[in-house]
Amino acid sequence: MESPSVGELLAILEATPDYVSIADSDGRVVYVNPGGLRMVGLPPDAQPAGLRIADVHPPWACRVVEEQGLPAASRDGSWAGETALLHRAGREVPVSQVILAHRGPGGGVVRYSTVARDLGEQRRAEESRAHLAAIVENSEDAVISKDLDGVVLSWNAGARRLYGYEPAEMLGRRVMDLVPAELAGEEESILEKVRRGERVATLETTRLAKDGRRLRVSVSVSPIRDGAGRVVAASAVARDISRRVAAEEALRQSEAKLNRAQAMARIGSWHLDLLKDELTWSAENYRIFGVPPGTPLTYGFFLELVYPEDRPLVDAAWKAALDRRPYDIEHRITGESGQRWVRERAEVEFDDSGRPLHGTGTTQDVTDRKRAELALSRANAYNRGLIEAALDALVTIGPDGKITDVNRATEKATGRPRAALVGSDFADYFTDPALARAGYEKVYREGAVRDYPLELRHADGRVTAVLYNATVYRGPDGAVAGVFAAARDVTEFARARTELQALNAGLEARIRERTAELEAADRELEAFSYSVSHDLRAPLRAVDGFAQILAAEHAPKLDADCRHRGGRRAGRGPQPDRGGDDLLPVPARGGPGA
Repeated sequence: MESPSVGELLAILEATPDYVSIADSDGRVVYVNPGGLRMVGLPPDAQPAGLRIADVHPPWACRVVEEQGLPAASRDGSWAGETALLHRAGREVPVSQVILAHRGPGGGVVRYSTVARDLGEQRRAEESRAHLAAIVENSEDAVISKDLDGVVLSWNAGARRLYGYEPAEMLGRRVMDLVPAELAGEEESILEKVRRGERVATLETTRLAKDGRRLRVSVSVSPIRDGAGRVVAASAVARDISRRVAAEEALRQSEAKLNRAQAMARIGSWHLDLLKDELTWSAENYRIFGVPPGTPLTYGFFLELVYPEDRPLVDAAWKAALDRRPYDIEHRITGESGQRWVRERAEVEFDDSGRPLHGTGTTQDVTDRKRAELALSRANAYNRGLIEAALDALVTIGPDGKITDVNRATEKATGRPRAALVGSDFADYFTDPALARAGYEKVYREGAVRDYPLELRHADGRVTAVLYNATVYRGPDGAVAGVFAAARDVTEFARARTELQALNAGLEARIRERTAELEAADRELEAFSYSVSHDLRAPLRAVDGFAQILAAEHAPKLDADCRHRGGRRAGRGPQPDRGGDDLLPVPARGGPGA
């Protein structure tokens, strides 16, 4: 094989990036290749004339070369060691240096040649590898490398802490030993992706510890390539997320409990990011508004759900809240569930400059309460209407004797407005205040009074006779709250009673007069009856006797009617003790019943 020519060798020297130079035996540099010139900060076409060894080495490296390198090369022919070149900018360039001694015909050293390779990149790479190794070793995460068959190649301290295995226990074992049987296919899928050069992003899965515990971990796997770019292994980073998963589960349970509590209380919660106009609702808030969960929300969207008539009021209240005023408002909303009432309360968070950032609040469904209030209002209006329609004066009295309420009839009866009556002393409006006071005290004592007579004094001085009927009424706790009294004007009744009494007196006098007249007439009738009966008694006796003779002696000769009549009379026979009175049309003795 033919040796390379001088030209070829020179071309190699000119092309190499390493520092190559030649110096004479006195240390004067006579040649530096372009790569070497660049390493010391000189232009490639610079002339090395005048350079000495001390000019291209920092002081410490120059001493190494002069005290160790050159003597060794002179003695042994060559020397190798680590030194440094001095860049014109003043920085050191660490190098791996070889010095060769060249001898002349007489055997003495006539020149030296040196080759120096920049160790900066190598040292930086080594430092980087060491740094990365330190990071991996001290990482809280488990960092494992494995070949393409899943055999463990490296095992850091984080892996030991997480899984419980020492490096010696896992090196050479398959990583499948850490995978639950039901997830074996998952690990095979990961290795297959790595073989194709794909990275497996964060995967939350389960692995097994040495003591059998199931660990929730977050795993990411990346392919490892050689200098040619071929995938030769895989690195896996596993992080213990058991606490996070437990915290998330606790949070989910807490949110579920909160959602149940909100549903039971009909109170939802919300958060408005004022800078992004992003509104977030709880599940109960979605239910209250009748909006499908997950619907994107903004303040404008919310405002559209507010009942049109209430919308300006709500918007004004929210703008006032952004000016640091309280936000506590009840309004109507519309939705799939129909019109409903809600109460909203919120607090707004501001930055140091006073700019509003966030609003956090609650929404309470108060529809049932509002309906109850409306029903109560209507019932109260109805009851009040009945009270106001009453003709009697109605009044309620507190335990202190003060009036607490009146109807229009009371205003009319006293000649005073309701505002003047309420809070005043009940007894002050009667001609006898002591009697009035005793009346309502009796009600408190006995529970009720009936037809209690009083005289009510009008503002103009008129006096009206009234009868009070009163009873106690009780509050929600069952305790006596006051007295309810009704006063009936008995003026017309008293007048009618007087008139009736006078009428009764006249009627009784007329009855007595008429009775006397009837008694006198009766006496006259009795006298007349007696006279008539005395005068008719004798003839009637003769007639009666003749009738008896006819019936007894001549009955066959009489027609049927005569026999019948005679038989009736004969059958009766005479009544000697009555003296023929039974034949008279009126009693023989008179009297009032004759």
